[in-house]
Amino acid sequence: GAEKIFEDARNARLESEAKIDGGHVHFPDGLSGSEAFGLWHLSEGSEVFPVKWFLNLRSLTLKNPSSDYLQENLDKKFGVLVENSEIAKSHSYPMKWIGLTATWTDEDADKRDVHQDSSLPTAAIAEMTTNSKGMKSVAMTGVNCTFCHSTQINIMGQARMIDGAPNMLNIRGFFEDEFGSLAQTMLTKKYLKEYLDKIDYKGPKDNEKTATDFSNRFRKALQLLPDHLTNNFISAALSKVEDHTYPTLLENKKIDFIKKMFFKHRDQTEKFLVQFLKMTYGMKDEDVSNELHLRMHWLAVSIGADPSIVSMNDGYARTDAFGRIANLVARFDHPIDLTGSASVPPSWNIKYRSMFHWNSNTNSVVMRNLGQSFGLGAILLHPGKTDDDAPIDFDSTANLRNILKLEKLFYKVQIPQMAIDYQVPVDATKYVAGCNIYRAKCIGCHGASTERVGPTKELIDYHVVDVEYVKTNQQYLINQSTLVNGVPFRKALFKFTGSVKKYFYTKNNVSEQEQIEEEHRDLRGNERFRDTYLGEKNNTGYEAYLNTKAKPGNHPGYVARPLAGVWATAPYLHNGSVSTIYDLLAPESERPRYFFTGSRDYDLDKLGYKSGVEVLPVRGLTEAQACKKFPDRCFDTQALGNSSRGHSGPHFTVADPKDRANLIEFLKVLRPDPEYSRHIPLLYSIDAAGSCMAVKE
Repeated sequence: GAEKIFEDARNARLESEAKIDGGHVHFPDGLSGSEAFGLWHLSEGSEVFPVKWFLNLRSLTLKNPSSDYLQENLDKKFGVLVENSEIAKSHSYPMKWIGLTATWTDEDADKRDVHQDSSLPTAAIAEMTTNSKGMKSVAMTGVNCTFCHSTQINIMGQARMIDGAPNMLNIRGFFEDEFGSLAQTMLTKKYLKEYLDKIDYKGPKDNEKTATDFSNRFRKALQLLPDHLTNNFISAALSKVEDHTYPTLLENKKIDFIKKMFFKHRDQTEKFLVQFLKMTYGMKDEDVSNELHLRMHWLAVSIGADPSIVSMNDGYARTDAFGRIANLVARFDHPIDLTGSASVPPSWNIKYRSMFHWNSNTNSVVMRNLGQSFGLGAILLHPGKTDDDAPIDFDSTANLRNILKLEKLFYKVQIPQMAIDYQVPVDATKYVAGCNIYRAKCIGCHGASTERVGPTKELIDYHVVDVEYVKTNQQYLINQSTLVNGVPFRKALFKFTGSVKKYFYTKNNVSEQEQIEEEHRDLRGNERFRDTYLGEKNNTGYEAYLNTKAKPGNHPGYVARPLAGVWATAPYLHNGSVSTIYDLLAPESERPRYFFTGSRDYDLDKLGYKSGVEVLPVRGLTEAQACKKFPDRCFDTQALGNSSRGHSGPHFTVADPKDRANLIEFLKVLRPDPEYSRHIPLLYSIDAAGSCMAVKE
């Protein structure tokens, strides 16, 4: 059955290629400089960390010889991208890293963004102000989608910035450094005194006495006395120590205990966070708004560790987004384990794509991004519950206007062309041979459907491949199919994000016609969220956009995403378990058990980042030693949720190294669907017999 499905799909795609190429063509514009600045810094409403803390706190959980403070060397510590120097010089906005945002608290949506006033000096942004409502307001920092969905790749000695590509970023490490460093500063009189001195604290003159009193009271509130426990907390620094060697088993046990105490006493943590906020800004009790209290509550919950939840090591270029979002907005009382980490996908081909996510579970970019904003820190401003535990007031900090702007800016991003954009030399003989292999083995799954879908028949549909056929790890699918208090997850999440969206539209007087235009309903139709089962229908009998011939019954699967630009999206498979295309095309037995993430240096022969132990800052380590010393950079394919099995066998594996090299050469020149490209020189074409040939234009 599976072989017949594969052959039918491949033949249908081959027969219809001319028809597709002659259909709708929408060339994306590309981003201007001002548009790129907006894309990098527009707020999603998820800012939870005061700018003044970010600029003045020491980095205490990850020591770096060239880094003393949170804001320093974020690129070296976590892979955060730094703005182009010329763009950075053109504005005074303090967040000069791609994806970092800042907003004023307690403002209307159109007045929150700090970067809108590029003349405001950093010193003013770091201080409390009075907003347009006459309330005390502070600038908070967070991240938006470009934090993860823009990258830099070092190709042939040149650093290439690529908007829309998945970033080689340790996102959890970044947040752990923020939250852990804040916690340690509050617990430790030495670091707290230093912080108070640095910000020129206006309270009692004796900063040492103030720091000692505060830290002692905080320790007592968290039941972290006697002192030796907090001393170990300081020396081990939550997860890392001075020379990047991770703590011993005993130290880890003490660190875990302290995290659990933060979680157990998160009400006390929230109380002391509010006190620390007041000390920082010279606030009175009446100055701390409801929103600021709720922001501190979100931080208090995030600093600790729920001992009932298993959380895998995300490392670089992936995260368990659905798990974290679901636990924050739906699974309040019964959170699930964070064991479904997924590789960050590219976001350049979204306007005309019919369904999104690795399992193609929604057609709505807007609802997807609203969910993301809550996963990163957006909050309900008046949380309450009815008898069925559903929030009764959906007024939130999620900035839907900006989310819609971000979506439109991503529409302009073009899929990068390796050979043409970056002058990478290619061998025509090899890529023509590889083109024929691609048409024989890859296009059946990874090619677009034979017909466009949607109300105007402009959306491109990509195949959802049955996991029983592709045989890749199922943890991502299993976690998302777990019920929420007896309700399917899709319904719980869609109800929440839909209610937030509806409230925003009502509060901001967005007309029905504006909503239709903003959400591109003429193109996409009504928003829907479906389970990760192939062929599901809703109660009207409408089948969600799917291009598959599934067997009867429920068969969860993953989308076979288009391969144009795939070279810029390593590592591979939905869970990021294979480092290069070369390894993905190899038999399972030849794929490495371990590889090491975090490097931006590119391997043109294998299509992927260099990932051996040689990319680590310490030489001469075995793989086992390297994994112990650099666990955030070590990907162990035998760990839970990390399996690299699947996508193998006769329809997937290219066993001959020569054929594999030829196919890799072709993936360097593969044209995108025309909706995501612009006019580019043609390097290959298809003759009347269906064979590939080189073209010189």
